[in-house]
Amino acid sequence: MRLEKKIRHYIEKFHLLPIGSGVVIGLSGGADSVALLEVLCSLQWERDLRLAAVHVHHGIRESAQKDVEFCRELCMEKKVDFFCEYIDVPRMAKAQGLSEEEAGRNARYRIFEEYRRKLQMDVIAVAHHQNDQAETILFQLFRGSGLRGMSGMQPKRGNIIRPLLGVSRKEIEEYLCDKQRTYVIDETNACDQYSRNKIRHHVLPVAEEISFGAAGHMSQTAGQLGEVLDYMEHQAANFLDMQGEYVDGEWRLPVEALQQEHIALQKMIVTEALARSFKSRKDITEKHIDHVLQLFDKDGEKTIHLPNGGVVVKRYFQLIFKQIIENNESDFSGFCKIKIEPDHSYFLENGMFLETKLLFENNLENVPKNDCIKWFDYDKIITTLSLRTREQGDFLVIRDDGARKSLQDYLVNEKVPKSERDKQLLIADGNHILWVIGKRISAHYKVTEHTKRILEVYIGGKNRGRKN
Repeated sequence: MRLEKKIRHYIEKFHLLPIGSGVVIGLSGGADSVALLEVLCSLQWERDLRLAAVHVHHGIRESAQKDVEFCRELCMEKKVDFFCEYIDVPRMAKAQGLSEEEAGRNARYRIFEEYRRKLQMDVIAVAHHQNDQAETILFQLFRGSGLRGMSGMQPKRGNIIRPLLGVSRKEIEEYLCDKQRTYVIDETNACDQYSRNKIRHHVLPVAEEISFGAAGHMSQTAGQLGEVLDYMEHQAANFLDMQGEYVDGEWRLPVEALQQEHIALQKMIVTEALARSFKSRKDITEKHIDHVLQLFDKDGEKTIHLPNGGVVVKRYFQLIFKQIIENNESDFSGFCKIKIEPDHSYFLENGMFLETKLLFENNLENVPKNDCIKWFDYDKIITTLSLRTREQGDFLVIRDDGARKSLQDYLVNEKVPKSERDKQLLIADGNHILWVIGKRISAHYKVTEHTKRILEVYIGGKNRGRKN
């Protein structure tokens, strides 16, 4: 049939199913996965395929048990091994702080991979098609996820293959009608609770009105963009292999050679260097990559601290990418964050002493001038205070009008040496720094004539040398 021929051509074009492949099929019972099972069964003898179907019961719908029985009977008819796993997606989503949609997707792929290994199969086939691709592209576009997100789903990514990515939902439904093949309908697909359903029900229909075949056009464009990105990633990897140096766990790139490349390739090269240098690129965004490229225009040695311990240094004519797990030279390396309560005394590991008092008499003439003692408006404190070293996102208020400055910028302006910044002790209210110990306090917490309760904090040697 036409659809089977089209899918066969797609499989061959992207080398999705070598002869003799073992395939785990994600089978929900919906039209898409039923069509996938039907097509792969039609190719089974031709390509000597070993097939098994896995159904995941998400524990959300009461009617889901009927889906299980439908899939089981379908696989019995097709003589395909059938497996079912039951999971509690609502509970998982709550425990992991995820949406049910995301928690369910993560669980499905984990289960599919477990069965792939257990059954000694080669790939996992899922039933995404052109309309799913269009929904993914729009969803990623709305999120601002960048070019890789805009390239959508790939025909093959790791052990996952998508044989139906070249056909539309309409083609699939017509194919099943011609085959007189029934399928189940998930009633949650009609609910706009999920982001993708909103795109499916409200955005794509309008897109099809504007331009017939919009979903297919978007899928085609995504494929072209994916090819361009694959080429650029290949070029970036070649640059690192040819121009870069890997020394003592650090990737070092020549600035002059990097600057000669097109800006788009510069970004891809930096991205590849980050991927090779850091254990995780989580929380690293386009903004961070732009900041790395801005190092080109900086004089002397400059450093950018990225999330999760990533560091990029411009030193002379090189960019150096490295990951710092722990600063062993710091006097406060491994300094344990201490929660601070009023009217408590704390003996610190470095031999210093910290004491707090809650005062109810406000006499502005008695505000301490000693660098070891500070007063704070206790009623402005939001969280339990902590004594610690710096963290990402720290800031302080530098003027009475509420103007802020990041702690990093403050330390730089104060000419605190790089080697000393991670040693600097702080008293913090979340990310708001009350006191950079030995230096200034945040203007937000200053005691005024309206202050009712004062928190006095002393840090220094055990003998305070003054009356309590």
